[in-house]
Amino acid sequence: MVAKFRNVEPSASMLRRLRQLFVAVPVVAATLTGCADDEIDPTACDAPIVYRVNQVQWPANHEQARTIGFDLDGNGVVDNQLGTLAVSLDNYFVEPFDLSGSATAQMVSRVAWDLAVQQCPSDRVLVMINGGDPIAGTSIDGVIDARGVGGEVPLAALADPTGTMADPGWRASKASALRLVASGDQLVGDVGLAPAHDDVSSAVVAAMTAFVDSRKQEQPELLEVFDTDGDGTISYTEISESTLAKSMLAADLVDLDATSMAVAIVATRL
Repeated sequence: MVAKFRNVEPSASMLRRLRQLFVAVPVVAATLTGCADDEIDPTACDAPIVYRVNQVQWPANHEQARTIGFDLDGNGVVDNQLGTLAVSLDNYFVEPFDLSGSATAQMVSRVAWDLAVQQCPSDRVLVMINGGDPIAGTSIDGVIDARGVGGEVPLAALADPTGTMADPGWRASKASALRLVASGDQLVGDVGLAPAHDDVSSAVVAAMTAFVDSRKQEQPELLEVFDTDGDGTISYTEISESTLAKSMLAADLVDLDATSMAVAIVATRL
């Protein structure tokens, strides 16, 4: 499960290893449990090692959406609302539509999405997702499994199929989790986040508006769904106020009033 990455030319052996890791991470890390960050004394940990995300993969189908997702609210159900939405959009829109390729291009060219990893005593680990409070967990045999509250995600950049959004749409997460495998100077695996519902709606609709409007000629049914004032243009307000968008971007983590997401990543040590 490896995206079509721009400006990155991994070898065939690297691609095979990444595919193996993407498959193995959920199985290996599922046996591990994250630990509360107040159980770890940061002063006892090593200096942070910073990795920058330079490859992103949204799920290609509903099975992958479940595989890379996390139970972020502890109710026994895998949460990946936006991953499922990405699959639906990919199935609906005519080509070219490539959220993973566009997101990867933006990570490579202009968006600095960093993971700072601190190794701690007793196989413990702290991870900061683009700053903010660290999430805590374990690091055993190169497999990192952590969860907690903290971190930020460039949501508009990840959800912008045109790659033209000036604002990457940084949003804070109310629940975060990750499972990553260390491979040389890279971390490979899955990141799950749950930004507030209103934050998700604003960032995703802003990222998608220009693209949806640009497709009204190829897919004129979009005008019937979104163009409520009949002026032939699909606007941010028309999409954000539509029943369809409200349903697809609804808060699935009701107690947190948050919408879940999970993507697979590769991050390279700086």
